[in-house]
Amino acid sequence: MLSRKRANLRANALLQPARAERERAAARSTRFLVFLFPQLSTCEPSKRWSAVVKAREHAMTRKHVRIVQLAVVVSGVAWLGGLATGWEHSSVLLWIMLVVVLAEQLAAHVQTRVELRAMAHSPTALDHDGSASG
Repeated sequence: MLSRKRANLRANALLQPARAERERAAARSTRFLVFLFPQLSTCEPSKRWSAVVKAREHAMTRKHVRIVQLAVVVSGVAWLGGLATGWEHSSVLLWIMLVVVLAEQLAAHVQTRVELRAMAHSPTALDHDGSASG
């Protein structure tokens, strides 16, 4: 009969190739994330998506990102108001809304990069070691 410690060691030895393959697959599937957010290169491949989600959540709470999100809503309401009143130049408001939507996406992306950079400099935010083994 095997001791519990020996059984765990044997199980870990058997699972090690599967863990390595999972990390390789995660590295392949998240390559584009490293291109978009270079700070993720220090993160384990299997934890990249969760790091981006966490950074995006933090980015969406920032004041300037919320202001631009509100501007999208205001410009959309203004366009609908112009359309409802029959204003002949309401398409101008639609173009303004498009520019504001693009600005909102850009602000969210840049702030996400800033949050990821802050997470990369934090010793506990991103796992730099292989804590899954052992």
